[in-house]
Amino acid sequence: MKAYETGGRRIAASVGLVEVARQVELPLNDAPPIAALSYTQVDTYLRCPQMYQYRFVFRLPTRPKPQMQFGRILHDALKGALGSIDRETPLTWAMVDSAYVAAWAKERFCAPEQAHSLQDLGRSYLRRAFDAGDLSKPLLLEQPFSLRVDGLRLTGRIDRVDRHSDGSYEVIDYKTGSAKRAAELQRDLQLGVYALAAREVFRFDPLSLSYYYLETSERVTVDKPQDRLDEDRQTIVKVAEGIRAELFVARPDRMKCGGCDFRLLCPSAAV
Repeated sequence: MKAYETGGRRIAASVGLVEVARQVELPLNDAPPIAALSYTQVDTYLRCPQMYQYRFVFRLPTRPKPQMQFGRILHDALKGALGSIDRETPLTWAMVDSAYVAAWAKERFCAPEQAHSLQDLGRSYLRRAFDAGDLSKPLLLEQPFSLRVDGLRLTGRIDRVDRHSDGSYEVIDYKTGSAKRAAELQRDLQLGVYALAAREVFRFDPLSLSYYYLETSERVTVDKPQDRLDEDRQTIVKVAEGIRAELFVARPDRMKCGGCDFRLLCPSAAV
């Protein structure tokens, strides 16, 4: 019989959620009041409330994933390279590559058989961005924020903020996936959260929002009108209300369930 391991204990995959909670000695209906949420928590709840409960209420462990580690390595490399720029030290490719090597050295990669090919791939991404002149010194880099939304504290981190010569600001988030069209990004909640933080916490205005796709060095930029930001704010409020009410109903989806760490535990998994 397959088993799931958590907290050093092996639990049969066939047992239900209540039994799992009992075996790992976690509270069933005693979640603490929600005073703060991270964007990751909001995104997880929107994908599947049951996944949120497993991960953030029961605090069951998740497995490292190669693509997530790869993205983290690229972010760390960019932080190291861009953070080293000053007036006396213009950025060189050697500085970028050195930061990339250091980022890999810090990460214990979960899939050694993929490491070499991903190292080459990531280096090609950074080289393309460097050659395109897209690695200039930012105004802010890996900037944490704490935003008040209807009495809730929403936390996150912005990859970079640039200030342009015309006095405008641009929030830039690096992505390793496939590029999306600007029309799709108008409804992107992550960009909405960044816009709310940039305007309400840092007072950046006028403001544009961009995803920079490292695979192609493509930058897709949008403006978030106020009505979209109001919708994003309401989405966050509804997520908080659902969590406070302990509404953790699964949203089965074959593709999402297939990549979920908790699919062997979840009685609603679509796999």
